[in-house]
Order: sequence, then structure tokens, then C-alpha cells
Amino acid sequence: MFIPAFFAHRRFVRSMLALAGWACTSSLSPAAEEVRVELTTWIGRAHQGSEEGAAARLSGPSGVALDASGNLFIADTGNATVRLRASSGTVTTLAGLAGTMGTLDGTGADARFSTPQHLATDGAGNLYVLDVLARAVRKVTPAGVVTTLRVAELCPTLNAPSGIAVSSDGQTLYLSDRGNHVVRRLAVASSTLTVLAGDERFAGSADGTGTAARFYDPSGLALDGAGNLYVADARNHTIRRITPAGVVTTLAGTAGESGTTDGTGAAARFYMPKALALDGAGNLYIADAGNHTVRRLVLATGAVSTWAGVAARAGSADGIGAVARFDFPAALAAQADGTLYVADARNSTIRQIAPDRSVTTLIGTAPGDLDATTTGARLRRPQSVAVDASGNAYIADTGNHTIRRVTPAGVVTTLAGSAGASGSADGTGSDARFNRPAGILVDGAGTLYVADAGNHTIRRITAAGVVTTLAGVAGQAGALDGAGTAARFREPHGLAFDRAGNLIVADTLNNMIRRVTPAGVVTTVAGNATFYGVGSTDGTGTAVQFEHPLAVAVDASGVIFVADSGNATLRRIDAAGTVSTFAGQVGSHGTTDGTGTVARFERPSGLAFDSVGNLYVADSDASTLRRVSATGEVLTVAGTAQQSGSADGAGPTALLSSPHGLTFGPGDQLYVADTANHTIRRGPAATGTTPIITQQPGGFIYWVGRANQKIPSFTVVATATPATLHYRWQRRPKWGEWTDLTDDGVFAGTRTDTLTMPGVTTAYHDNTIRCLVDNGFNTVTATADGVYLWVIPSTSDVHFVNSPEQAEFVCNVTTVAGTAPADSSWGGTWASTDGVGAAARFASPHGIACDATGSAYIVDASAGTLRRLDADGTVTTLAGDGTWGSTDGLGKAARFAGPQAVAVGSDGNIYVADTENGRVRRVTPAGVVSTLADSAGTPLAFKRPQGIAADTLGNLYVSDTDDYTVRCIAPDGTVTRLAGLPGQSGSRDGAAAVATLGSPGALAVDAAGVVYLLDRGTQTVRTIARDGTVATLAGAVGETGLEDGVGMAARFSFPSGIAVDARGVVYVTDSTTHLVRRITPDGRVLTIAGRKPAYTGMLCSGSADGAGLSATFYGPCGIACDAAGNLLLTDLGNGTVRRLTLRPVQIGEVRAFTMLQPAGDPGNYRWQMLAPGSTTWVDMADGGYFSGTGTKTLSVTGAAELNGYQFRCYTWRGYDDADATSGTTTLVVGIAPTITRQPADTAVARGGSAAFTVAATGEPAAFAYRWQRQAEGSAAWTDLADGGAYRGTGTATLTVSPVTTALHGERYRCVVDNYIATAATSAPAVLSVSGLQSQFAALSARAPAGAGEQTLILGFVFAGGGKPTLVRGVGPGLSEYVDGYLHNPRLALQQLSGDAWIDAGENDDWGGASELSSTFARTGAGALTAGSADAALLSTLTGTVYTAQVSGVGGTTGVALAEVYDAALADKTRRLTALSVRNQVGTGEAILIAGFVINGDAPKRVIVRGVGPGLAGAVASYLANPFLQLWRYESGSWTLVGENDDWDGSTDTAALFAAAGMGKLTVGSKDAVLVLTLAPGVYTAQVSGVGATTGVGLVEIYEAP
Repeated sequence: MFIPAFFAHRRFVRSMLALAGWACTSSLSPAAEEVRVELTTWIGRAHQGSEEGAAARLSGPSGVALDASGNLFIADTGNATVRLRASSGTVTTLAGLAGTMGTLDGTGADARFSTPQHLATDGAGNLYVLDVLARAVRKVTPAGVVTTLRVAELCPTLNAPSGIAVSSDGQTLYLSDRGNHVVRRLAVASSTLTVLAGDERFAGSADGTGTAARFYDPSGLALDGAGNLYVADARNHTIRRITPAGVVTTLAGTAGESGTTDGTGAAARFYMPKALALDGAGNLYIADAGNHTVRRLVLATGAVSTWAGVAARAGSADGIGAVARFDFPAALAAQADGTLYVADARNSTIRQIAPDRSVTTLIGTAPGDLDATTTGARLRRPQSVAVDASGNAYIADTGNHTIRRVTPAGVVTTLAGSAGASGSADGTGSDARFNRPAGILVDGAGTLYVADAGNHTIRRITAAGVVTTLAGVAGQAGALDGAGTAARFREPHGLAFDRAGNLIVADTLNNMIRRVTPAGVVTTVAGNATFYGVGSTDGTGTAVQFEHPLAVAVDASGVIFVADSGNATLRRIDAAGTVSTFAGQVGSHGTTDGTGTVARFERPSGLAFDSVGNLYVADSDASTLRRVSATGEVLTVAGTAQQSGSADGAGPTALLSSPHGLTFGPGDQLYVADTANHTIRRGPAATGTTPIITQQPGGFIYWVGRANQKIPSFTVVATATPATLHYRWQRRPKWGEWTDLTDDGVFAGTRTDTLTMPGVTTAYHDNTIRCLVDNGFNTVTATADGVYLWVIPSTSDVHFVNSPEQAEFVCNVTTVAGTAPADSSWGGTWASTDGVGAAARFASPHGIACDATGSAYIVDASAGTLRRLDADGTVTTLAGDGTWGSTDGLGKAARFAGPQAVAVGSDGNIYVADTENGRVRRVTPAGVVSTLADSAGTPLAFKRPQGIAADTLGNLYVSDTDDYTVRCIAPDGTVTRLAGLPGQSGSRDGAAAVATLGSPGALAVDAAGVVYLLDRGTQTVRTIARDGTVATLAGAVGETGLEDGVGMAARFSFPSGIAVDARGVVYVTDSTTHLVRRITPDGRVLTIAGRKPAYTGMLCSGSADGAGLSATFYGPCGIACDAAGNLLLTDLGNGTVRRLTLRPVQIGEVRAFTMLQPAGDPGNYRWQMLAPGSTTWVDMADGGYFSGTGTKTLSVTGAAELNGYQFRCYTWRGYDDADATSGTTTLVVGIAPTITRQPADTAVARGGSAAFTVAATGEPAAFAYRWQRQAEGSAAWTDLADGGAYRGTGTATLTVSPVTTALHGERYRCVVDNYIATAATSAPAVLSVSGLQSQFAALSARAPAGAGEQTLILGFVFAGGGKPTLVRGVGPGLSEYVDGYLHNPRLALQQLSGDAWIDAGENDDWGGASELSSTFARTGAGALTAGSADAALLSTLTGTVYTAQVSGVGGTTGVALAEVYDAALADKTRRLTALSVRNQVGTGEAILIAGFVINGDAPKRVIVRGVGPGLAGAVASYLANPFLQLWRYESGSWTLVGENDDWDGSTDTAALFAAAGMGKLTVGSKDAVLVLTLAPGVYTAQVSGVGATTGVGLVEIYEAP
């Protein structure tokens, strides 16, 4: 049968679930009434089959290909096989098993296909099969060996691939990805799949290069010798060419315009072209499927002509050119001489077109239009049948566009219409025309009524064959009520009479039920034809919704029943017009029997009542007939669910293929229009009861090789009505599926109630035996659970069937957001719903990343959204709204296209690899989306980027997947290539200049800046150093698997996500094995979560939470580490986010290791242990940390001293000493870190580099490092991050470079963590910047000055002797700042010599000397007005202690400023070390102010004192309670640095005074003191009296020792 793509997937899935195709009940089920219909083929002959040889038959072939030897390969789609017609003409099955779908690789009949549809051959004779539903390319060698290229794993979005071509060397495959509107290219050696042309986001028709071109459902492909690829662009109705460079041009046809016109180039018209083939003369042949023709395009001229068939005239006739007919030609193959082979899909034949255009049927038997008797007649897709009271049958022969009449004797004639000629003409007999007549009904007078679907009309035919149109207008679809031609229909199908003789019509595409009176007046019973009319709403009138109702039936009380096909339900319309759902469940397709909504239908298409009121249903997509009782109980009465065929028989032995119309004739004989078999079947219904098994078969242990060995025997006893029972014994190996047994020497009685095994051997050990019992009805009863067969030789070995669970880590998996589908379907809960925890939904969740606050960000690829998951489980959509696009903007205004990866940058923004847009997007925490662009504003372009990661320096790393490179985006936007060679796929490690990447995917970056890459093209995990050097960390190139191990010994299977924690431990999600793996820095791979299969081919997917290796995943994808060391991953198939917590065994925690029952039935166990570093295994005994040492379960209490111990179990059998030793497990006990190397104090010159290193021990010995700093003078520790002078802030070694003076005195420490108990913190280390100096550059004091005791005296001290010094006494220079300034200051300088003061110089007016002016500028002293009365001296001082005294000339008073400047700062051997000034302290402007300037490149420790009570012995009117403030001038303003009222009186401070040479202060006095380390700059010390008091005060500023 030709399987439409719309239905194929559901059929495949459910066929896998069926038990040998039959419904099965428990052996303990009570007897229930059974009904079966015994079907025979009455009219026509099924054209589909799987026979080989000269009478070979096919089933919906949709692919053909030729090899160099002239062998013809056929994709026999409906049979799920690949057939071979050898050049000799013999037809055989090359691979696959007819009627058995699957995806198994193997040789010949051991292999399985799901839906083989398209073929291509290479130069070596290998065949490539596009297995559409498996989304895989299957390679078949000439010997029939089948292997799989899993293209869907390379491109998860692959959608309905519909064409294939292959290069002669077999190294390059081309696929038309119809659902994504692109043509893809597969490099076989590297398993790299790229887009050759088209854009996945957009359908269209534009010519152009690569992704600039557009297609609309590209289908068939053909490849010429020059590498040009030809494409049948089906829904554009055009033929396109793609050059090797990806340049797309349109050769023939006009996009969007279908038709049949021959012509040149754009003048030609096609209708859904499906396949292409090239001959040796440069002609391209086209299977113009929608027109049912084969066309020829001369490439040299562009001329298109119809080569064979007639447009819009489906049929199967042989003949030359236009005489021939085809029915949906689906595939072509051409020999060099122009001989063509056509897969005529709906005819299930292979046709040959010779170069002279003559068409012959080569293989198969086509349906037709032959009038004859019973099975000699031919029909084409009949959809309905009606029977009159005399037993005459009338057939709506849909595919032939005719109405056929069958006498009770089976004589078939054509009553009206002309075969193959569609139309709408009224008339008599063959003069009339129909267009796909779908429904037919006959009244008591012999008048026929026809639902003429393609014409949208209701037709009436008299017994004489006169055809008239009762209602509707041909070719005018609509939903109008009215009389006759005023009414409109849209593809009406099913018909029934109500009790008043009106027609009830299933108006299918209007989603309405209509009533037509005998006069042709049309009214609507229920439903509406609006856009919103499609649905499932019950109710009345136009509020009701249907989805493509196909059939109607009316019961004896006038209730209308509707086969609502799209909703998979039966609906009921009562006399009041109220619609309700009677059986089935909306949108839930299936084949389950049951009552009401418990039952399931696939696609109910035909309805009929029997004489007692039971409703029979043709469930077309299930290929079954169902009976529905008045109470709504649904039973399958004929056919086997999801198993198409044409076999006659009763109940499940009868096979049907897409049955549609039903009716009952005289004697309650059921007639069935078996549409896809092109036949009319009929038969009566019979009743019985299901078999009940009253005795189950028994099982024993059988010893092989002993004398008088007992032959295994199993007997089953059952009862049923009728009592004739059929037995079918089956066997299932330990790891395998149930298969039927045959009498073969090993087994006997396989079809009887007793099975024996005279040839039993140990090969059947651990098998299971069961029996299926039926009595010819649809229900099969199986024996309970099966019987386990143990076949053990007397000297059989003992062996374990498992190893102890790995104990290195305790892992727990929980689901934190989203809900997995209850039916375990892939993506069954995908949606874009925000919410908390399980209430949220994700749509194809891919990449995930965590920020420092505990929030995670997830990209939903298919929805094109960015989601945020907060720590409390709340999921919100941060950006995107489910519509693909590339728009920037805020939140839902933004658009993404298939984003697959996400990272959180060091700047706090989120970065998205917007895969299908080829862009990187920046998203702020507020949801503002922008596209990263270059300096000119052009967006940065990538080729399907599938990985992104961010380091601590602000760099982004992007997997430029289809360019085979990894690129780096610097913080300034500069893009560089980090690794990989553009356009070159490979696996070579090495420097950036030579290394190649296979298919770069997910990325992660560790604290040291090393990039970790998942290379899906090579199945490896690779590292990329900062310089671009590539190395393989784990996995073997091109080899898939799930083995743990070190480095190349490990295997991965299309890993999808990667993360690295702060310790440098890598985590990988292995998507196709549904596992989570852990990789240590030395490349050791360990599976930490997910169930490993117990045998090859078993995939343990699921959604179970729990302990690591007990949990299950379904395509785990993205993975990320949070700040606490936990893992978050996106579980793609389940649509959830899961959390993994991982830790070693804790001290005091009990860990149990359990061995399953070993084979060989041993009864003795002894656990053994191996100490670290030892080679001797020691027997264990209970006690201390251990219990259960002599049982199958050992319990160990975690202790530090047991860390690294290995354990294993030894077992033996007492009677023959057969023994076995299990595998081992290693116990890792978590031990918190202990610092073993402290960071050391380091001195380094300014501009140099300093390094601080820490080391620790603990278990696990993988540590996270967190360096912290403490600024000099601060008590707070702050975390460091890479940037500025710091590198390695997350590693064992912190590097500071370049070292600046500002870092002098900083302290550093490291927090070391392995996520066990408490982290360890190192001792601090101090950074000293050597060679730094600083000194006082200037000292000053401002205070009231006069004469005598009011003289302003500034004392200062030199260390190392005096030096050139500028001294000033300023009065008028203060005029801008102080109103009461001293108008004429006099400056006197005195030096302490011994115990006496001597004059060292004096000045009244400075005089404006140029030498002084230049010195003012050089030292930073403010300028003075030339000729002012200010005083200044420039002298080379030779002493140590000086005073500068400022008084008023003539006894005048006012505020004055005394200043001392070091005029030779370059001389570091001598420097100013102290300042003191004593004066009256007033209020306001009269407070005492001392200023100083620190010059140099290092901070300086300074003692500042404000003394009042300390002067008590020398001054009577001292300041009783001085208040001291220190201010710094910076950036145009003054900032308070420190202040003090009363000093602390501590001994440390007093000792500091003494060391600096300062006078003592009385403990507890009111004097004020500050001790500070000050950066170079300008400062003032201000002394005032607490409470505005006044008195004599002293300010002192000293360099601290």
C-alpha cells in the first residue's frame, strides 16, 4: 500500500507496540463476548503484495535506482523492504522483511526499515535508502548488509527528507529536507551535515547562492557528472539547479503557478513534481506526480515536453506516450540510452518507458477499470458501496471517477461515468462525468445518490443511469444553504437517509452535517464552515465543531451518528440537534477497544447499522472494522490494528487496507469498500467468547548432558466458544523480542496445546516461553507472564550478572521545572508556558547557563525563546515570544531562530548562540535583546553556531559549527579564529594553524581560560588552550558507545552539552544514550547518572528522578554548573530541567553494594577488599565499618581511612567448586580540604609580576579556588575576578601583573573548596612593592599672625641634613580666600644649632624675583603677585631643625600662611620629616590649619597630632579639648580622611611617638591623634576646639617609623 506521509509516523510507532499485530488480553481475564466478521473478496483484486518472482507484487513503491550493471533497486515502501530486479528480470527482496517495520541494521531479512522512500547508488554498487520516518540514511551493500547513517542526530530539526543523491565515490550525500525547505549536504567521512542551499526559516522561490536561495518543499534530486544538483521544487512547481558552489537557478516552471503546459523555461508548468532522473544525452526527466505524467526537460535548450501520460488523467494503461496512464508517479531512474523506470506509487507497479516513449508494466499488477465478474473485475480506490433490496451493489469507484453496478452474481458493469475522465457533466451512462465520487446511497426505488466530492455536489442517478445534479454547483465550493444550485458544499463524502427520506450529508471540508430534501433543499444540521469551525466542541447548531467528518449513519430512532475522522471520535446528534461525543477521545488516536471515551479510533471513515442497531465503523488508518453497541462498547471485529493486507479470513486473520465505506445488504451481510486494496469485501458477523486459560504451562531447570535427560514439555489448557482453539508458541531470549516458534527439531508441537523441546541445548538458557491462544476472533489470550526456561549443564560455570554499583559518588536527580509526558513520547509536553516547577513547560529546551545569583537561563530552540529559571523554580520568558525571527528589542518583542546555546558573560549579560540566524545576541538581565555587530554596525555572522561560552575576562567563545571553527569575540567586539580551519572538517589535534574540528558544538571555559569543546563530528571531548592549541581529552574519533574509561578508551554517542565546574571537572550529556558523564582533568570518564543498557541496542530513556544510575533521561541536552557545585541540565525529550547533586560518600554514611543472583546457582559469598597501593585482596569479616560480608549485599560505613579502598564479591558453588569473582568498585570518602602550601609574602619591583600559590589535600582532590584581597588598612576581604592586574583568580596560582604602587601592602588569601563540608582558607600573604619612596614635598600652616607672642611659628625637621628649600610667609596672597589677611608679613628663618637658635635668613617683601617665580612653579607653590608684600626665601639649608616665623610689619595682625617647600625633591637622601605649628586656635576662619604634600610613588605612614592639654606646662591658655580632622584634596574637592577627638592612650601609640621623636602625651588627656597610611597627595590638618572653645594649640605632622 502507498502510505501517505500524514499517517505514516503513527502507523510506525503503534506497529512497534502491537503484540505480533494482535490484541492481547491477560490469561486471567473473564470470558467476554467476541464478534468477528468473516470477510471474503467479492469484487476486484488487491494489487498490493510482497510476492517475488515472475508474479511479483509491490506495495506503494516510491523509490527506484539503477547500478552500473543494470540492476534495478526498488523502495517497496508499503512492505518496508528494498527489492531488487536483477538485469535478468528476477525480482527478490534485498533487505528488510515484508510487513515488519523497524530500524534494525543487519543483513537481508534481518534488517528492518520504517518507510523506505527514496534511493540512490554510488559507483561501487552501494545503495543509499532514505528511511523517512526514521530520519536516517540506510546504506545497503550489494550483499544486502544494511547500516545506518543517523542524519537526524546530526540535525535534530530534519523534517520529512524527500530526496537523495550520492556522489560516485559515496563520500557525499545530498538530501532534500522538505519540511525545512532546504537542500543539505552530508560529508560521510566526518558525519558533517550542512545546508547547501535554502534557509530553514523561510519557504520561498528566490534564486541565489546558498542560504540566500529559497525553496518550497524541495523533493526529488538528481546529480550530474559535473557536480550540479537538480531539484524538483514541489510546491513551487519548478525545476531548479544548484551548482557545486551553491548557486541556485530556476530551469523550468514559474514559482507558485501550477499547470500542465509544455514550453521552454518559465513558460512550462508543472504540478507537484516529485522525482528527477538524468540520461546520458543531457535530458532531465521529471515525475510530475500531481499531473500523473512523466515530463522531459532538454537541459541544453530548456524545452519541456510531456513524455508519457496525460495531465490530470490517473490510470494504469500501457501504451505509447499519451496513451499510457500513471497514478502518482513517485520516482524515476534512467539508463544512459534514455530508458526510464517509474515507481508508479498508487498503482503499486514499476513501469518502463522505452526511448520510443512506449510504456509497459514491468513489475506488479495495477488496479484498473475492467468490467468483469467478481475478482476478474478491476476497481481503483473505491470509497463507498451501497446495496439495494435485491442484492445489487453500487460502488463509488473513486479513482476511476465512475459508478459501478454489481449484480448478486457478481457481474460488474459501469453504470455512469467514464473511467479516468473526471468532470461534472450530467447525462446518461458514459456521457456523465464525476470527480472523485466518495459517497453513495440507494433508496427503495433504486435511485442512487452520490456525494461527488471533487465537484462539491450531490448527484442523483436513476435506475436507467440518468445522472442529474440534485444540489450544489460543480467546481464551486462553499457552505451556503438553499435549494438546488443555490446551495454549496465542500468535498461532501458520507451519505445516509433519515426517517423522513432526507439525505444526511457529511460535508467534510466544511466541517458540517447537512440535510438535503428530495427536492434538493439544503439546510445545515450542525457545524460551521468558518476558520474556527474546525474543532471538537459539542453543542447545537453552528456552535458545534467537527474536524473533517467523513461518514454519517442514522439509527432507527432518527439519531444521526458522525464519523468525525480528524477528531478520531464518533459523534451523536439527537432529534433536538444536540451534538455529543459518543465514543473515542478527541485528538487521542489509537486502536484500543472499550466503552465510550475509553475506546480509541485512528480515523473513522465509514459507518453502517446492522438490523439490530449495532453500529459498524471502518477505521481506515487502523485498517480494521469496529462494532459499537448501543451502550457505546467498541470491539474490533475484523482486521489487525496497524497491519495492512488483503488476506481473507475471520476476525484478525482478515487483513484490510484503508477501508472506507460500509453498508449492510440482505441477511445482514456486511459490504466493505476496501479502498487501498481496490476491492469490495463482504461477509457475515459471528459471535463467541474469548479464550480463558485454565492451566498454565510449567517450567523446570533442565540439566543438559546427563543420562535420561528429561525433555522440556509445556502444556496449556483453555476454554472458549466456539471451542476450536488455535495455539501459537513463542520464545523470547533474555535480551530480545517475542518470536513465533516452528517445528524445527529443537521445538515440536508449536501449533498445539503442548510444546516439547527434544533438541534443547544451553543456547536456550534463560529464555522465556509462552503460548498465544485464540479461537479465530480478534482477542488473543497469552499465558501468564511467560515461563522461564533454565537450561544448565551439569558442569556449568558460575558467573555474576552484574558488578557492584560504582561508589565514587552519591548522585541524586530531581526535576525542578517542566513536566515529562505521561506517555513517554518525545516532546509530548513541549509548550512555552511560564509558571512554577511542574506547571512550567518548555519547547525543545537546549542550552542552559547559570548566573551568580542562582538563576538559570534556557534557550527553547523550537520556540525561539530565552527562559529564566529562578532558584525557587519560577520560570519566566525573558525574551522572544515563540515566533522565529531576528528582531532586536525588549522581551517578547525580540525574535530568535532555533537558538541552541547560551552563556552568562562576566558583565552580567546573557549571550545566545542564535543558531538559525547565524548570529550572537546579547540579552540584558532586563530582557533587552541586541545583536553583536562590528564597528560599522554590521551584525557578526556565523554559520549555524551551536555553542557559546564566556570567560572571566569578558571574552566570548562561539562554535561556528558549519564553518568547523571556534571563534573568540573580545570585549571590544574584535572577532578572531581560536581553533579549526574554515570549511575543513577533521579530527587533527595540534596548534591553531593545523588543528581541525569535526562538528564543533557545545562549549565551556574553565577558570584558567581553557575551552572545552564537544566535537559531535568526531564523538570526542576536546580542549583548546588560549593560544588555540587543540587536544583530545576523551573519546575516540568516529567511534560511538557508552564505555567509561580514560582518554581514548572512553566512548560517547552524540554528546550534546558540556560544563566545567570551578574545580576543572567536566560534565557531558550524552544524548542518544541518555547518560550524564563526568570527566576529570586527566581524562577519566565516569557515568554518574542515567541507566546504562544491559545489552546492545537497549536504550534506557525515561523521566524517573532518583539516585544517579537509577534516574532516567530522554535526550539530555544542555548542562551547566551552579555556584554551589550542582548541575542543571535540559532534558530535551522530556521537556524538563533537572538538577543533579553530586558528592562522595560522607564520613559515617552507610553505602550498600548488592550483587544480583549469579548464574549457576551458587550459594556462598565472600566480600574482599584491596587497600590503596596494595596488590593483595583480603577476605572481609563483619565488624567495624563492614556488615553483610558473607551475603550478596555488603554494607560499608564511610570513614576517611577507607578512602580509595576497592571491593569485590567472590562466590562459589559447594558441590563442584565452580566460582566467580565480580567486578570491582572503588569507595571514595569525602574529605574536606586541608591547606598544605600557604601563599608566601612577596616583594616585587613596580611593573613586575607577583605570583601566589596554594596547595591542598582532600577527597575528591579536585578543588575550586577563590582568591580574595584585603586592601592595606581595611578589615574586609573581597573576592577577586580575572581582569586588570589579576589572573588565575579561580586557579591554584594567583598572578598579579603589572604590579603598581597602589597594590603595595595588599594582602591575598585563597579559599579552597571541594564541596565537602567546610572550605579551607589559606593564611594571607602580603604584596610589597620594592624600591618605592615617598616624602613630604611641602609643609604649611595657616593661622592668625601678629607680633610678639602672636607670631606664627612653623617648625620643620630634615632627615639626612638640610637641602635647597623654599620658605614663604604669605598674607596678601590670601586675599581671594580670607578677608582678614595679614597685609604685610615679615618672614624670619631660624636654625637650631646645639641648644641655641641662630638666624638663617629673613625677608619682608619678596620683590618679584624671576628665580623665586620659577621656583614657585617648579615646587607647586602658588604664584604670588609681583610687587606684593608677601615674603619668600630660597636657601640651601644645612641644618636639621628649623622654624619659620611670620609676623606683621609694624605690629599689624591678620591671617597668614607659613610654607616650606622641598626645592630638590630628586635628592632622596635628605627629606622633610616633620612639621609643627603652634598658635592661637579660634573659631571659623581662625582655626589652626596645617597643610602638607606627600610626593612619590608609595603610600606614607604619618602621625598627625592636635595638642592642647599637652602644652599645659608651657602655655597657660592652652586649648583644653582639641578636635582634629584630616582632609585630602582630590579632583577639585576636599574629602575627609580621618578625625579624632581624644587619643586612645595605648602603649602602642605611645611607643610610636617615641620612635618618631615626638613628645609624650598624658594617657587619658584630651589631645587628638591620627595614625594613617596616606597615598601621595595634598592634605590639611585642622584643629578646632570642641564646643567652639579657643586657646593655644599645636599641630604636629610626623613621618611614622
